[in-house]
Amino acid sequence: MKLDFSKVQKIYPGGMLVLLGALELILEIFPGKVSARCPPKSLSAQLLRHFGIADKLGVSPQSSQPTARSVVEWRYLTGTQAIGEDVRELLHSYRQNTSAEIPPDLFSVLTEGLINVRHHAYPADSEIPPDLRRWWLFSRYVEPEGQTAGNLYIAIYDMGVGIPTTMKERLERGEVILNLIEQVIPTGKALDKALLLQAVEHRRSGTGLPHRGNGLPEMREFVASTSAGRLYIVSGSAQYSYGPSSQEGMVTAYSRSFPGTLILWSLPLKLKE
Repeated sequence: MKLDFSKVQKIYPGGMLVLLGALELILEIFPGKVSARCPPKSLSAQLLRHFGIADKLGVSPQSSQPTARSVVEWRYLTGTQAIGEDVRELLHSYRQNTSAEIPPDLFSVLTEGLINVRHHAYPADSEIPPDLRRWWLFSRYVEPEGQTAGNLYIAIYDMGVGIPTTMKERLERGEVILNLIEQVIPTGKALDKALLLQAVEHRRSGTGLPHRGNGLPEMREFVASTSAGRLYIVSGSAQYSYGPSSQEGMVTAYSRSFPGTLILWSLPLKLKE
C-alpha cells in the first residue's frame, strides 16, 4: 500500500493523530508493506519524520527534516498504559520554558484521561493484543504575548471500544440511569448521543455510583473554568462539543461509528501575574 501526500494542503492535528495511530498499528502488523510519497520538505514529510515513522514509510531523511514552526512545536507521546511520568515531564518542560500560568491540576486531569483509556477503552477480553492497546497524544504550546492569550492544545486518541459502548454496559448493570424527557428509550445514534452526554456532564449516575476512572466530567469542568477553552470528544457515532458560547455541551450524531475515542482540548493561557 502506498500513501500519496502530494496533494495535501492542510493538516489538522486531530485527524493527523488518528492517522498516525492507524499507521503505527498497520506498520507493526505488516512491516515493509506500506510506503509514502511526500513532496520534498513538505509539512507531511516533516510531520512523518518528526513523529518517527518516516523511515518505516520510505521517506527520505534529506527531504523530511523538521524545520517548520508548525511542525517542531508539536510534542508527541504514545504508550500502552497510563504512563504518568511521561505526561509529568511534558508539562514540566512547558513550565520551565514559559512565562504563562499553567494550572497545577492539569497533570491530574490528563493522567485521569489516560487511566480511563487503560481501564475502559481496552477490556480484558479485547481481541486487540496487549502490546497494541495503545494511546496517542499530541500537544502544542503557544506563548502569550502582551494582551494576547497563549494556548495549550492537547489531543488524546485511542482505538478502544469507545465511550458509548462502555456506558451501555453500565446502563445494563444499572450503574447509569438516563433522564429521558419523553420516556422513550433511545436507540442507535440517539443512544450514543445520550450516553456520551451522560459520560461527560454527570459525575454520578442515577444510582449514586461514581464513574470511577472516567475523567471526562473533570475535563469538562477544567475547560469551563477558562475564558475561551474548548473541548471536543468523538466516540461511537456521536460528538460532544463545549465552548465559551454556551453553558452546556452540544452532542451531534454521525452516520458512521468512529473507531475509538478522540479528545481535543484547547486551553487559553495568560501571563503570570
